[in-house]
Amino acid sequence: MNSMKFECKKCHYIVEKEALPKRCPYCGEEGTLGKATVAQDILDEVVENSRE
Repeated sequence: MNSMKFECKKCHYIVEKEALPKRCPYCGEEGTLGKATVAQDILDEVVENSRE
């Protein structure tokens, strides 16, 4: 299976899991994890914006 990187919106901890965790494993906050922005996402956005 493919794992994904998730980032806590509160403490910015990044965790790599197969499914979205309910709690941040670092700070323990619930509902603060979302898909982490990686360098390739930023590059893709810059390329897309340069085409407009």
